[in-house]
Parts: sequence; structure tokens; C-alpha cells
Amino acid sequence: MNALFARIYATLALVILGGLVLASAWGWAQRKPLDDSRLVFFLEAHKAVDETFDRLDPEVAAEEIEASLNATVRLVPLDELALPGPERRRLQAGHAVAVPGRASVWVPRIEEGLAVEVRSLVPRELDVGSIVGLLVLLGLGLAVWLQLRPLHGQLNRLAETAHRFGTGDRDARVKLKSGAPTRELGDAFNDMADQLAAVLAGQEELLLAVSHELRTPMHRVRFAIELMAEEHDPDKRAERLRELQIDLDDLDGLVGELLTWGRLSADPGLEPSAVDIPELAVRLAAEARALRPELGVTVDVPRGVTVQGDPALVARAWRNAVNNAVRHAASHVQIAVREGALVVCDDGPGVPDADRERIFDPFVRLDAARTADTGGVGLGLALVARIAARHGGSAEMVSGPEGGAILRILLPLTRADAG
Repeated sequence: MNALFARIYATLALVILGGLVLASAWGWAQRKPLDDSRLVFFLEAHKAVDETFDRLDPEVAAEEIEASLNATVRLVPLDELALPGPERRRLQAGHAVAVPGRASVWVPRIEEGLAVEVRSLVPRELDVGSIVGLLVLLGLGLAVWLQLRPLHGQLNRLAETAHRFGTGDRDARVKLKSGAPTRELGDAFNDMADQLAAVLAGQEELLLAVSHELRTPMHRVRFAIELMAEEHDPDKRAERLRELQIDLDDLDGLVGELLTWGRLSADPGLEPSAVDIPELAVRLAAEARALRPELGVTVDVPRGVTVQGDPALVARAWRNAVNNAVRHAASHVQIAVREGALVVCDDGPGVPDADRERIFDPFVRLDAARTADTGGVGLGLALVARIAARHGGSAEMVSGPEGGAILRILLPLTRADAG
């Protein structure tokens, strides 16, 4: 857009400068002596006024001059003249004056206290000054039109594309040539359209997935309530309550992960602070033992390890990785820090090679590694990958040396005792 403004201003400046040069040249040309035709009229008018006013009354003399010279005559008191100072002083001193640029002559009559203007009715000479001014205005208008005409078309194209995008055509993009003045604006619109299309597509995918994920636990809750209404055995009612609590926990977990997913989508940035990784690992290990007391959970994290990031998001990512391992482990889970990554190992069935990237997509469930009785809502590992990316890192799933799976969250870790 800066280039567009520069082009318009430069064009206007050149046209105005050219007009000023032409006007100055014309003004200088007007300083030349009277040409032959104007000189003849000047002499004739001066002679006619002197001779006629000497023998006739002013009014009668004026009529006779008009008839003889094919002119108009006007009588003005000398002290009421509206002429520039030099011309007025010349008239008052008794000298005739020709008005520049007009076929008009002023002749003084000192005795009568009058100035007699004689203006020829013969068609006037071409007014070059007016033509120059008109040409300057026409040139200025043409220059502006030439600059704005393509701009008008490009802006109309941009408005039409925006209307198409707003009415549901998410593939609508504005196409402009590389040298177009509005190319920068068009590129900005296309970038915005790409981002909006991605957000809308993600929201639709999320809504569809959420509706699917909510339906299953809600059906289970409804079914459990119906069974409880018909159950009279206290022990069986207690069992139904435990099942109902598990379903409610699933719903609560889904809501929590959805809120985190929405926060990652809405927040423009992070407010990082130092996260104590050893302390977080100990806390996550305690939570894992509470989920499945029969599992062996070990921690292998050196002291002094920290990461600059959002504490809640870092904890959510590592917790999701640990919970995923706890659901699939056969007997053991390890929480560790290795080679600049937060690591969680389990001895479960592992993840097929073909699914190691797809497992980080939202709401993906793998038949080989996940069954209906392992719980979860399908957003856990997707959040791990998204949180890692928000912190400038990544997440990957690899196979363990003796089976199972190893989930690595690569983050910019630091050690207090480094160096």
C-alpha cells in the first residue's frame, strides 16, 4: 500500500509541477509588448476618446465611440477605479492603460474626472492562460483516474471474494498480480481466510467428535440410573453407583480436556515461568499409583531440571502421557527425563508403526492398543502434541526395547547444575 500512495503522490506532484511551469511560462509571455492588433486598437480607442469627448457630452460621446469602434464604453470616476495600483496611478497621471490579457483600453479624462473603458466586441484572442489551466486540471484528473482505475477493480475483486467467503465459500481467495498495488492487502486477506477456514474446520471436527464422545458416557449414565431405579439389593446398588461415578469421571475428564483444547486455540501466547520437573514427576507418579495401585511406578528424573513454559499446560501434557501409559501398562510404568525430553514408558501392547503419528490426532482410538474398558476420551495424546508444539517442541511415540511404548515430549529443558 505504501507503493500505491507513493505512485499517486508522485503522479499528482508531476502534473501540478508541469502546470506551474506552463503557467509561469505563460505569465512571462504576457510581459511582452503589445502585438500589432492590440496596439492598433489601443491607438484607435485613445484617439477616439480624445476627439469625441472634446466635442460631445460624455454620454453622447460614449455612444458614438461604441458605434464607430464596435465596442462597449464604460465611464467610471477616477477615484473609484478598481484597477491595480500601478495602472490606477498611470490613469490618474493622464496616461492611457491597456489591460493585459483583454481587448480593453482605459483612457483618462482628467477634466471630467472620468476614466473611459473601451472594450472591443470583436471576438477575443485565444486565452492561452485559461487553456493552460484547463489542461492542467484535465491532466490531473486523467492521472488520478489512471492510478485509481486498477485500484477500483482490485478492491471490487477483494470485496467480492470477501462476500463469497462470508457466505460460506471457504475456498474463496483473491488473486492479484505480483505488481498490483493492493497485492499486500490481498495476501493479508488470503492469510486471514486460510486461518479462519482452518479454525472453522477444526471447530466442526471438534463438535462432531465431542457429540460422539459425549453420547457414549451419557447413555451409560442413563442406563445406570434406570438399573438403580429397579435394583433393591444394597450391594448391587453400590456397584451401580461406582459404575455411575466412573462414567461421570469420564465426562469430567472430557470437559477438562475440551477446555484445555479451547484454551490452546484461543490464547495468543503463553506466559512462561520455570516449571520444576522433578517435583512434577513425583506428583504424577503418586496420581498414577492412585489410579492403578497394582502397577509398579518408578521415577528417574535428575534434580534441577526445569522448563520455561506454562505450568498448567506442561503438567497437563505430561499427566496425559502418564495416564495413557497407566491405562495400557501390564505391570510397570516409568516416568523419566532422557535426552532433553519428558519420557513415559509402559509395558503394554505398544502402538503399531503405522499409527505412531495418527495417535496424536484428536479423538483417534486404536483397536490394537485401546479397548472400550480402558477409558479415556480420545483427546489426551492430541493435547500432548499440541501443548508441546505451543512450547516450541514436539511429541513422538516409539516402541520400547522389550515391547510396550515410549512416549517422548521434547521440550527446551534446562538443568540448574549445567555447565
